Amino acid sequence: MRRYLKRQGFNAYGWDLGRNSGLRNSVYQKLEQRVIEMYGQHQEKISLIGWSMGGIYARILAHRLPEYVRQVITLGSPFNLAQPKTTNDVGEVSSSLLKIYERLNPNASQDELFTGVPIWESPPPVPSTSFTAKAMALPRGAAVWIRQMTLQKTCASLAATQE
Repeated sequence: MRRYLKRQGFNAYGWDLGRNSGLRNSVYQKLEQRVIEMYGQHQEKISLIGWSMGGIYARILAHRLPEYVRQVITLGSPFNLAQPKTTNDVGEVSSSLLKIYERLNPNASQDELFTGVPIWESPPPVPSTSFTAKAMALPRGAAVWIRQMTLQKTCASLAATQE
């Protein structure tokens, strides 16, 4: 996605923090600093695009730094899985995903970002769009939508995956 955005003339950046190991306050602090630095560098609000857990980080950033964030776009972000819940509190599919998340991210549930108020569950105070798994079944529609968007020339891609 970054390559596509760059070809369209946007300044697109990766998250550059290695493998995402779940919601961690230490990771959030680095992302917050990076958004502020990019804002200072480009002198305009930043558009955040987050895939999966990266979308949760993008929403938290928008809630806490609305003066720096223009908009948030999330792709397949598990907003209902991030707050600590028992597997009985979520649906059958979500229960399986929660167990995988817990296994892949030991001790994540004790991190202060994870145990705090789940602000990512509510829409941020900036324009936002979320593509869910169902909506993502139409990638051409998403690509057309992204191309037609009136994004400013600064776009930060905070994809929560290894490059």
